[in-house]
Amino acid sequence: MAAVQYECVIVSRAMNISSAPTFTELDRIIELENLFWSKELNNDGMASVSTRPERLSDLIKTRLLSPDTLPMELWIYRAGVKVYAGPVIGYQIQGVNNTITFQSRGLPYYMRWMFLTTDMTNASIDKFTAVKNLVDHWQNQNYGNFGIVTSGIGTSGDTVAIDYKRTEIVNIQEAISKLSNPELANGFDFHVDPITRALTLYNPQRGTDKSTTVVIDERIMEGGISVFFDLTAGDFATTVVGSATGFLLDGALWTQKENATRRAQFGYAGLGAKWNDIEIQSTLDGYAQALADLHSNFSVSLSGTSGEGEGGSAAIFPVTGITPIDIDPGDTVTFAPDLGFGQISIERDITNVNVSVSPEGEESIGLVLV
Repeated sequence: MAAVQYECVIVSRAMNISSAPTFTELDRIIELENLFWSKELNNDGMASVSTRPERLSDLIKTRLLSPDTLPMELWIYRAGVKVYAGPVIGYQIQGVNNTITFQSRGLPYYMRWMFLTTDMTNASIDKFTAVKNLVDHWQNQNYGNFGIVTSGIGTSGDTVAIDYKRTEIVNIQEAISKLSNPELANGFDFHVDPITRALTLYNPQRGTDKSTTVVIDERIMEGGISVFFDLTAGDFATTVVGSATGFLLDGALWTQKENATRRAQFGYAGLGAKWNDIEIQSTLDGYAQALADLHSNFSVSLSGTSGEGEGGSAAIFPVTGITPIDIDPGDTVTFAPDLGFGQISIERDITNVNVSVSPEGEESIGLVLV
């Protein structure tokens, strides 16, 4: 495909005492030497961009001298559309030319700086409402608003019991990740939109089934094929044994759930799991069954030697219909290369979309599949 025009902009973030920050675009980073950005399922995403210091404007140079008092964000535009936004969390100077590399994390990273400062207890609260309350709790405090928009969050229809104590030093992002747990029967996905900054919650999951339109085969894969089919303990199982505790329970619950067909085919292979904040047996049973169904299919690690539950990265050339804009975390795609002993065809979900861009604007896409 033809080269794509990218623009990287450094943006000032001026905090306000009781409202969202004021963002001001300072200047573009010109003559990019290296550019990388990513979209991740239920995680921050990240970006990095390199250039020479002498190419930076004075507005940017001033902020580099005092990044703790003059905070910045990196915004990335692809063909005029903002595809990434997030705080600059560091920069590195290296080499004979003093090349500077800006390191950024996506907008969900702000929630890593958020903690509970009061106790929060509710015996039955909608999961989405709990997420909204957690973020609002921090952003409603003086200078705590980082511009994460929660006003559009609705309800999920699934309730949970929460019992957060401030003495437990509850991190907001960790709490949300625990509440969402998309591997479970009533889990959900989340992300923060780089354009609107809206915290978006998906019930039950983000993404769409694109398995008929996005097919990854050897014709669009870079550097050949490297595949690991993963049946390792902890990644593959036909049975889940699980337990759970809840603050209203006296003792713990226990369950065992299986994929009966796969157990008969492969054998009685177990995976252990523990959960908190579960009060009734049927909920635990559902969680364990969902986990058993998930792990009873082998995972595929691409361009790696071992899955270890993390999936793998497949580097592909962008083609029509398979560009960084066409695919998102949570989408289902088909992996169908000819491996030399026949063509495999399996459907897998995307967890990461990693984009590397050359100085000439040529893109390479890395997909992490599970």
